[in-house]
Amino acid sequence: TMDAEGERIRREEWNTRSPTTEQIEFEFHGYNDDQYKCFSNFIQGEGFSFVIDSKYYPSSNHYFQSKKFESSDPSWSESIRNAEDPFQASALGKSRSHPIVSNWDKAEIRDQAMYEAVKAKFQQNEGIRQILLSTNPSPILCHNPEDGWWGDGNGCGGRNLNKLG
Repeated sequence: TMDAEGERIRREEWNTRSPTTEQIEFEFHGYNDDQYKCFSNFIQGEGFSFVIDSKYYPSSNHYFQSKKFESSDPSWSESIRNAEDPFQASALGKSRSHPIVSNWDKAEIRDQAMYEAVKAKFQQNEGIRQILLSTNPSPILCHNPEDGWWGDGNGCGGRNLNKLG
């Protein structure tokens, strides 16, 4: 499949990196207190927030979770966007008492939502954009043992896909 082919290519690229290139790691939930915590979707506030379609998002997790309900339950989507913190946004986004957009089960839809959030976050915040650029050519690893889709774990529909890395 295309996913398997893409994964094969990604692993080949990973394996051809210089052995002297140091891997950059960050904790998925932003628990580490170093310069790379800015890569986490669970960091919010000035320097991490952004605007998409004239709407303010305190964190990339606020955006991602609210997208699940944007057209199916706009009021609930707004509640998530205005959640107190990224953890509350995540909890609200996991609610199944509100209808999720019909195509959310498609990986490319979820991936696009995350791409939009992360792109806006780094384009609109110069400080963290410079941190990101400074990592080149090092590989980036999103450490989350329970999430194999976005992180390096096993679960959430993937195994060590590290899509946020």
